[in-house]
Amino acid sequence: MVSRRLAVIPVVLLLALAVAMLAAVGTGTPAPVSTPTEPMPGTTLTGGFPDEPTDAQVTTFVSGAGVCDPAPAVAVTMHTNASGVVTLAVTGGIATDDAARFAPPAALTDPVPGEYVLWTSTREDEDRQPRPCDDAGHVPYEATIELPAGTEPVTLTVMHDGEAAATWEHPGP
Repeated sequence: MVSRRLAVIPVVLLLALAVAMLAAVGTGTPAPVSTPTEPMPGTTLTGGFPDEPTDAQVTTFVSGAGVCDPAPAVAVTMHTNASGVVTLAVTGGIATDDAARFAPPAALTDPVPGEYVLWTSTREDEDRQPRPCDDAGHVPYEATIELPAGTEPVTLTVMHDGEAAATWEHPGP
């Protein structure tokens, strides 16, 4: 003979399964979702991302947390694959006086064919308490830029918060 308590277990499991299925399906209208491909405004000097698409693109942009150390120099490394696609790897740090900042995704413009401008900037991190730096601080970043095959010569100017931080040329002067 099965006790009445054991007979209740399948009913409870069935109800739990029904609740889980309703939670997975959801109700109401979906809210807009911000994806990583939607940039934050204010990266370029004009206050937003470029309207005109370029023949190149920033394929990755990774920013670290702000630190109270002097900003490192901008470094650019160029690689060309077998099909001629040129990849630029850019590392640097955007100077700041507060370590509670971050760098939103970078923008890339090409005012003249073969001459590119990488726009980077910092923003206040509203989830962190301000952490002023006594001497100097920076927000580290790494960017990867893919240029179309056959792009030479190449000039890349890196902008930090609206100011030119470095200019790199290939072939060099």
